[in-house]
Amino acid sequence: TVIVISAGVDLFFVVGSLWVACGKDLASMRRLIWRLVGFWVMAHMPLIVSLSVVFSITNHKVSVRWVWASVQVAVMFLIVRPEWQVQVRRALSALIEAKSSHSAAAGVA
Repeated sequence: TVIVISAGVDLFFVVGSLWVACGKDLASMRRLIWRLVGFWVMAHMPLIVSLSVVFSITNHKVSVRWVWASVQVAVMFLIVRPEWQVQVRRALSALIEAKSSHSAAAGVA
């Protein structure tokens, strides 16, 4: 049952991503993809947490799945704080530009 629910949510995410990719306005595409990611995380969060609890109790140690749950919590913070989205986008752009300029300089040399 858990696998069917998870697969259904993942399929919804894939179809939604393709729909968003067909958009023409960057601002609306960005808004829709963040909503889609938020839905995906919120739908998966109960599954991940419940599986983490079950595996932790069954194996008598902390499950590695808690790492994935913490990543999902971090993504939720990004979704509810749009100003953080801008900062992350700027940092990633700067990282990509620095890497491409470094590669270009290496190609010239």
